[in-house]
Amino acid sequence: MKKTAVLFPGQGTQAWGMGKELYNTYPVAKAVFDEADKLLGFSFSKKLFETDSTEIMDTEITQVAIFLTSVAYYRVFIEGSDILPDSYAGHSVGEYAALVCSGAMRFEDGLSLIRRRGQLMQKVSDDMGDGGMLAIMGMAYPKVEELTEACVKDGTDVSISTYNDIRQIVISGRKGALKSAGERFEAAGAKTKMLEVKTAFHNSCMDEIIEPLKELISSFEITFPKGKVYCNVTGKAYKSVDEIYEYLPIQVRECVRFYDMACEMIEDGTEVFIEAGRGKVLSNLLKKNKRGDYEVYPLGDMKMCELFKERVSRGIDFGRLNLLGSICGELLSKPGFNEAGEQLYNCVSSEFSECMKENKAPTDAVLSSAIDEYLEVCKDSSNRDKWCEYSRYFKTEVKADE
Repeated sequence: MKKTAVLFPGQGTQAWGMGKELYNTYPVAKAVFDEADKLLGFSFSKKLFETDSTEIMDTEITQVAIFLTSVAYYRVFIEGSDILPDSYAGHSVGEYAALVCSGAMRFEDGLSLIRRRGQLMQKVSDDMGDGGMLAIMGMAYPKVEELTEACVKDGTDVSISTYNDIRQIVISGRKGALKSAGERFEAAGAKTKMLEVKTAFHNSCMDEIIEPLKELISSFEITFPKGKVYCNVTGKAYKSVDEIYEYLPIQVRECVRFYDMACEMIEDGTEVFIEAGRGKVLSNLLKKNKRGDYEVYPLGDMKMCELFKERVSRGIDFGRLNLLGSICGELLSKPGFNEAGEQLYNCVSSEFSECMKENKAPTDAVLSSAIDEYLEVCKDSSNRDKWCEYSRYFKTEVKADE
């Protein structure tokens, strides 16, 4: 079995009509957009598929479109192929799709959050008027950090917003400040490019919407994901539900550490990356990252998607359920078991990680301990049956009536 991660892209991948081919071809994808239309109270899918205007660049439209398209790709090609990913990561707005697809958040809650997030960010964009983002290419992160600090010291208010690759970093600020900063970076040997966004995302200008987002996010139930989900703010996998509640609201202001997330997943032994969404932005970033030997499948690329489907049809086993994440998720979702779940995570995480890297089952002692703690809180047969399904990925027999 190949240890597998699913990636969800962010803004910059939007286009009118995105997801339309999936909608027309796969009933499960149609169901995603139809459910969204019902929840939103209007036909967002018709707006997305049948119109063509610059409105797709408006954040409140863009974020919903990217979220829905990513979830549709996931349900068609990942769930539809019975693939059980080991980890998930999203770029900015993509993190919400990662949380939904990993089972940490309900689809309707994720959609509600994305819509409100887009509206709040759109208001900041409208009020700011001249915000933007500038890609810095061909310059290492430490040098970009040094020059950014020099810009700020000289009164040019810009900040690092995304760390995509060791030599692809994005800064943000007002357009005048970005122009001045761009000249400084180019003089130092970098190449620069203005991005097609209407405001300064992941910048201190987003401070005003953190509290409204925090209040909204806290009103929804989040459970521990069924697999590792990587956090944009820290670049590492979430270790508890509390961390998700803490970091998700401030994500709009903080730097997106995609490079750090990618390196963490590679270090963790990930062998296959699948990009669930339009385009292949994240896949291209991974291809530049030479820190490991892994396969990359951007599902938005027709040829790569066909190759992926062909390999699945030949029985190549992508992904394995992250047993530890599943057990912790069940424990953390039960009242009074948050502490037990976190203790279990900390206790066996190193051994499970080694087992995953070596493609073998955990020792009997570790697995038995996990099973005992899991079954202690699984009182209904549906959870027991689900555990039996999970356990087969570790070649371990567990009977539903134990």
